[in-house]
Amino acid sequence: MNILKLYQDYRIPTPPPGHKHEGLQKGWVNTSCPWCTGNFGYHLGFCINPSSRYFNGFYCYRCGGKKTFATLARILNVTEDQARDIARQ
Repeated sequence: MNILKLYQDYRIPTPPPGHKHEGLQKGWVNTSCPWCTGNFGYHLGFCINPSSRYFNGFYCYRCGGKKTFATLARILNVTEDQARDIARQ
């Protein structure tokens, strides 16, 4: 799954270059966590670094690891089945 393309296609906001949560150079693509309450921030990272134990998975800096399709469904406001189909494309 190309998370950058998916976020672009669905207009999911990511941090601008230089933002403290902009983590592309470290192998992460961040966005707002749909599981957290309170402060809006780019706390949810999707790991694109193949050497990481979190590779191809979501991890929130505030509330921990998240299931991939449940989280993707929340981000896109679709069902988990629809999220799986979108990820396959």
